[in-house]
Amino acid sequence: MKCEYCKSIATKKLIWADGRAFVPICDDHVTKAKSEIRKHGKWADVVGVKKIREMTLAEALIEYKVDTAISGACFDLLGYLTTRPTSIPVGADSLCPPVLERFLAWAKIRGLSIDDADVKHWEHVLGRNLMQ
Repeated sequence: MKCEYCKSIATKKLIWADGRAFVPICDDHVTKAKSEIRKHGKWADVVGVKKIREMTLAEALIEYKVDTAISGACFDLLGYLTTRPTSIPVGADSLCPPVLERFLAWAKIRGLSIDDADVKHWEHVLGRNLMQ
């Protein structure tokens, strides 16, 4: 795993969001990571900084399955959306409700609960910062 702020191997993880998220960092970027996390408002409480240990095979498989599951769900949703009998516009000039209705229909078919969807912080739970 690489440091969020450079190409070095991460040696620590800065844990935040009530322990539900972390940022991989090297020894040189602890202060910078804490400063960046504080910008996230109410989710910005740093819980701690822990050393990263080598992952066991089981942990690596769990991480792999999470990524694989998320990307698989995204492709499945796209497949569902592009095989409907009628088209709906998607983009900056489009309304959200028709897209949301299709998403909700897909989620229901797949048995996916969206009641507690964490739209703003899911990538941090995976130890990444993708929303930059």
